[in-house]
Amino acid sequence: MTHETGLIPCRHCKERSDAAIQGPARAGFMPARIAADLLLSGLLVSGSATRTRSASTRAGISPCGPWIAAPQAARNDGTSAKGNLAKAAAITLALACIALPAGAATLRPFTTLSHAVVRLSDLFDAAGLDSGLDRALGPAPAPGSRITVEAAQLGAIARQFGVDWRPAGPADRAVLDRPGRTLGRDDVLAPLRAALAGSGVPRDADLEMPGFTTPMLPVDATPALDVTQLEYDGGTGRFTALLSVSADGVPMTQLRLSGRVQEMVELPVPRRRMLPGDVVLADDLQWTRLRATLARGEVVRTTAEAVGQALRRPVQPGQPILLADLGRPVLVTKGMPMLLALDGPGIQLTATGVATEPAGLGERVRVLNPASRVVVEAEVTGPGRARVLPGSQPVPAPNRMAAR
Repeated sequence: MTHETGLIPCRHCKERSDAAIQGPARAGFMPARIAADLLLSGLLVSGSATRTRSASTRAGISPCGPWIAAPQAARNDGTSAKGNLAKAAAITLALACIALPAGAATLRPFTTLSHAVVRLSDLFDAAGLDSGLDRALGPAPAPGSRITVEAAQLGAIARQFGVDWRPAGPADRAVLDRPGRTLGRDDVLAPLRAALAGSGVPRDADLEMPGFTTPMLPVDATPALDVTQLEYDGGTGRFTALLSVSADGVPMTQLRLSGRVQEMVELPVPRRRMLPGDVVLADDLQWTRLRATLARGEVVRTTAEAVGQALRRPVQPGQPILLADLGRPVLVTKGMPMLLALDGPGIQLTATGVATEPAGLGERVRVLNPASRVVVEAEVTGPGRARVLPGSQPVPAPNRMAAR
């Protein structure tokens, strides 16, 4: 074919014809088939050899170019139709050698990942990446974190996978962000309660887990939780457990949990702050769940124990009411004038006095007789009224009481 076109091969490049074919193909300038056709046909003309050398140099081919035109053959080409056709074909192929691939790639400066693998299309926006040419590069960052790919690494990735992109400067970078969510405390408590129930722990018990932390999961992940180990001490309420957490897109993790079981009780407690002397009404109480440790001792456990009773000490909202802090509503206040009645077989006497302390209906109160300076114990029968108890003996008033 070289005899028909009047071109002869360069002796330097003829020895490297294989390199001339594979060099442009690897560099992405043209397919290997086109490079081979060009070398075999020898269709080059004077004036296009310079362009071909430039393209071959960029592709890593011998600087002298694959072919050199013979002057005598060039003169004969101008007079033959076959030579003109060869020239046209040579120009077309030469331009194909130096043209860049269509659709240059653009860098994606920020990408939100929704999968566990970083792909080539997460870094570059280029033709062909959506039609089967995409490639997996490596694992994505953990949920809730991000990684930054700098210019040098981006350039190396582009060269390795034949992406038509070169960094414009060191400021080029790509940020890969993978959103995440924390595993909720309620999500963990559900399987833990179920496991503890097998050891006799009530399902409504409160679980204390100081320092509790959970792993990050992909936003759309549905985790599977399983308690694989459990140790529980019924005497102290302490427990340790091993929780297995698995979800799509993240490796399985093992959480070691430790804490204490707090049994709960339901009690009537005040809705508001109440002061001494306040009479408890039904609307003043509400039922709430409290730790059993807060309900030790004699506390109000039914509304009937508190409604109609008066408080002797202030109580806070939401706190248990001690039975000792309740009494009948106060009908007698300290210093109130009192009418005392003494009833006996065939006799009924009355006397006056002064109450030395507050008391409610049916409660005992000490009453001072100002005239005799003695104190008697009586039972309150109404506001400002009391009945001297049978067998009650008058006693001299203490000095501090008599001095008032």
